[in-house]
Amino acid sequence: EQYGVIHVDFPIAFVDEGMDVGHEGELSFHYFSGQGAKAYSTMHWARETARAEQALFERADGSNLRVISYRPGAVIHSTELAGFGDKVMEFIFEPFKMAVRSTVIGRAMLEVSARGDQLAHGTILENRDIRSYGAGYLARVEAP
Repeated sequence: EQYGVIHVDFPIAFVDEGMDVGHEGELSFHYFSGQGAKAYSTMHWARETARAEQALFERADGSNLRVISYRPGAVIHSTELAGFGDKVMEFIFEPFKMAVRSTVIGRAMLEVSARGDQLAHGTILENRDIRSYGAGYLARVEAP
């Protein structure tokens, strides 16, 4: 029950409050989900996360709020904070591109925001997409 309050009710309340404030122009809400989020999953977290995504997408439909969901398979700390466990996860998941560094996710969120309405409301970004937008951000900010 507590999981649903934190991971479903809180994001929905945040979006509801933001939409009530009113704002000209487009706004984005970046929802951090997880790979495998499905309404029919056997895992509680996956069902709840899918429920949150669906509710957020529905609430923002027709408004100036664009909800984007990020579904990484596994998150690894940034290089400077990575410990032994992160290095093991990276060794296991990297060949399959199943893990994403936290810094890459942050860069992807900045890149998605910078692109404005190029990504539609309700877009779900998986590992490959997150990596691509993260790399796009670096290319844009490091360009001469």
